[in-house]
Amino acid sequence: MADKSCAGCKEHISREQEHLAVNELGQFYHHECLTCSGCRDILRGPFSLWENSEPLCDRCLDERSPRCAECQYPVSDVKLRTKFGYFHPDCFVCTTCKFPFINDQERNYFNVDGRPYCHRDALDEISHPGVQGSGGFQETAVRDAF
Repeated sequence: MADKSCAGCKEHISREQEHLAVNELGQFYHHECLTCSGCRDILRGPFSLWENSEPLCDRCLDERSPRCAECQYPVSDVKLRTKFGYFHPDCFVCTTCKFPFINDQERNYFNVDGRPYCHRDALDEISHPGVQGSGGFQETAVRDAF
């Protein structure tokens, strides 16, 4: 083993010492030196990497993650970002029929008066008198945001 130093405490890691190799960070740590960059608790199990490769415990990841505009739970992994906010893929649904846009082969939604609709319900909605979007609506493609 080549000389290694701990990325946490910067001290030497001897052959006899147990240590962790964190491949995603390309660094080595003493067990007690790999800490959450948020709360500084020792990470003793699975953890996530935040922007700039900061290791985070689940609690701190939830605190930093945007909230789903539909269910209000943290969105930390696969998420959709729309003009309406962040969503879990299954939470971004038509205002009327609740069909998830992620399941639509075209993956499009229609903005009518600031709310998302599928094509059929958008056409129905703009046909009602008094709807400000009457006469048209804006089609937008759903894209994954990672």
